[in-house]
Amino acid sequence: MELALSNLEPSLETLSQYGFSNNQDGFILTKSLGDNLNAIIKIDKDFAKIKVDVLDSQTTELFQPFYTKITTNYSNHVKTKVNDLVKEILDTCFTKIDHQEKLLKYCQETFPTVIEKPWKKWPEYQTVKATYNNKWYALFMNVPYYKLQPNSTNTSGVEILNLKLDPQVITTLLDNKIYFKGYHMNHKTWISILLNKQTDLNKVKELINESYYNVTKQK
Repeated sequence: MELALSNLEPSLETLSQYGFSNNQDGFILTKSLGDNLNAIIKIDKDFAKIKVDVLDSQTTELFQPFYTKITTNYSNHVKTKVNDLVKEILDTCFTKIDHQEKLLKYCQETFPTVIEKPWKKWPEYQTVKATYNNKWYALFMNVPYYKLQPNSTNTSGVEILNLKLDPQVITTLLDNKIYFKGYHMNHKTWISILLNKQTDLNKVKELINESYYNVTKQK
């Protein structure tokens, strides 16, 4: 089990208090799940991801039912315990970085803007429209990471911002780390920006300005 920590800021003190030990590769914790099973929780040194393995405490071998798609009542029980443990760690030892809130506020304070949540199926998606012509100039979404990186096996959700930019600008920005081809949009004129700890918000604000100007043709 592996999850991205793209929008979470760690508390080193709280991680230590929780029981994590620090080594050159990051933080690690062994936690008993009962029934002779241990969860090994690893957080990499860059705080980019958290990984959990489940081992038989007697043989120290991987508990294979945790890794297979074939489910039983017992394997589901173990997976639930692991999910609850990870949630507790994230809630206790990490703080959410809310780039979306900051950028939405910037849009409202900078341009005449209408913010909407048009899809009941995806209530976290928010469109940002120019009141001048009622056209989108920004779209906030939460998508599985592998949607941006098809070769990735990371299924955890990440926050992205779609903006409309000049094709030449998009070409210079694309790095498949922070800047990606526009998800569910025209790849020539839209770009998707991953909102995480490495994102330069000042740069993103400049690109929001460009997107607004491209949509409204106003300077």
